[in-house]
Amino acid sequence: MQKNFTPIFRTVLLAAFLLLTACGTDTTSAVSTSVAAVPTQASAISYSSNIDPILQRSCFECHGGEKTSKGLSVATYDALMKGSQNGAVILAGEPDKSKFLLSILSGKMPKKGNKLTAEEIQLIRQWILEGANNN
Repeated sequence: MQKNFTPIFRTVLLAAFLLLTACGTDTTSAVSTSVAAVPTQASAISYSSNIDPILQRSCFECHGGEKTSKGLSVATYDALMKGSQNGAVILAGEPDKSKFLLSILSGKMPKKGNKLTAEEIQLIRQWILEGANNN
């Protein structure tokens, strides 16, 4: 039996598919991540190989060294996980509740330095979802 989809529904489906593929995400893992909040990738994202280079390039200018904005330092994993003067900025396993990621997504951060690419933001999201491990 052939299903008849309305033109609007087909357009929405096509737009969703294109959006997911443009972000470099396959549709299966994107749906699993957003709906079930369960990592679907076999290999964990590495803090030292994937996340720290992003932080050093885009965040270190204001959140590294001796003086750090709002008390948040990205100089080390432990400093990042300690958070800012307002508390924790990363909630392991909960990217949508992590102030760090929300600040990036809202465009508030980084104020200076290099803006993050969609791929870098997805890496950070997935790393937090996987537990924000120090690996």
